[in-house]
Amino acid sequence: MKTKFLFIGIGLMLSAVQAFALTGLESGTKYGTGEDSIRAKENLQIFTFYGKQKQYAEALPAWEIVYKEAPASSTEIYRLGVQILKWQINSTNDAAKKTEYFNQLMKLFDDRIVYFGNDSKYPKPWILSQKVMAYAELKEINPNYSNEVVYNWAKEAVEGLKGASSANLLLYYISASAVKFSEDNSHAATYIDEYLKVGNMLDAKIALADKNQASYISVKEIVNNQFVASGAADCATLEKVFAQSVEENKANYDELQKTIDLFEAAGCSNSELYFKASRYAHQIKPASSSAKGLAEQSYKNGNYAEAIAYFEEAISLSDNVSENAKTAYKIAVIYQKELNNKSKARAYAQKAIEGNPTMSEPYILIATLYATSGKDIYDDDPILAKTVYWAAVDVLQRALNAGADKADAIRQLIASFKEVYPSQEQVFFHPDLEVGKTFTIGGWMGVTVNVR
Repeated sequence: MKTKFLFIGIGLMLSAVQAFALTGLESGTKYGTGEDSIRAKENLQIFTFYGKQKQYAEALPAWEIVYKEAPASSTEIYRLGVQILKWQINSTNDAAKKTEYFNQLMKLFDDRIVYFGNDSKYPKPWILSQKVMAYAELKEINPNYSNEVVYNWAKEAVEGLKGASSANLLLYYISASAVKFSEDNSHAATYIDEYLKVGNMLDAKIALADKNQASYISVKEIVNNQFVASGAADCATLEKVFAQSVEENKANYDELQKTIDLFEAAGCSNSELYFKASRYAHQIKPASSSAKGLAEQSYKNGNYAEAIAYFEEAISLSDNVSENAKTAYKIAVIYQKELNNKSKARAYAQKAIEGNPTMSEPYILIATLYATSGKDIYDDDPILAKTVYWAAVDVLQRALNAGADKADAIRQLIASFKEVYPSQEQVFFHPDLEVGKTFTIGGWMGVTVNVR
């Protein structure tokens, strides 16, 4: 009988010990109870030690135990867990495994929100910001990737963090909004509103001039260029959006310069606000971009000599050869279209070609000048008047040899000019022309061509 009671007593003791030993997950405590508590604490120390040394293979077994059994014990489970799972993703070439680890990573963020979403330093919006960035960065291994998911998560994170939003989070948010607009035009108004909101946040961060300022400046430039490229706003909308900013920053050269660049990129260099920003900026510090803005305003007002002067100033203030080539071409156009000065137009077109030999427009302008000059130079000789087309084709052929960017248009123009060449019979009977010899076209052209 005593033996019977002894076994009953031992059984009750074992049951008591087992009941006392519970994991943190089972007990709703940080570490659990009894032996499970000791096990959780020991493994927490192990994976934390190895994790901080970036020895993820050694940290993995202990991390898995603590994450499974005591998920509320420490934020290190989630901070180092992100690193461990990314290490696993990068350590395998198995696509299925990568996706599996990715899904675990997303769950890790969700669990952190469950157990530490009310943390005062890293609350739910911050955790969500990390989740959305990981989601977007690892899109290549996520077969279910969705821009809508990025947009919704990023929006919630930004609305929660407000001024504490990181540069990258703001970029993901507004980029996802831009993509959403590209897929659905009805999102235009929302995108513009979000663009302005993000812009204000970036401006506030930039104004702090702290160690992260460069990141926010870089993101703002990307966001602005993205906005222009999106087509969400025409020039009138841009004027409305930036009108207040230009006035508020009329003594801030850097901000004015950004607005000028933005309007140029959007093709809004004929905008009154662009002119105003250029004028303010030029008063502070003359620069190529502001000089071009004033040139465009002068041109719009019909002050062609003043426009040319400002364009020339723009060239003198810039070391950008390619941009100067574009400016020289604009001067050439003024001389051609507005002042009817063909020699000056050719001179500036040639400067443009020297700066950028692959830009088609200057070649086409010169060829057009030549093709329209035959009757002016040889009004009494219709055959010699046609020799200007030889010169025009020579210019266009030079463009093709230089690898000009509008080759198809140039070839079509060459074909049309060749159709009005002097005929072989006309060349044969003309006293000034001999096939195989050269002929110098007179007048303002002064160009020597091969007789053909």
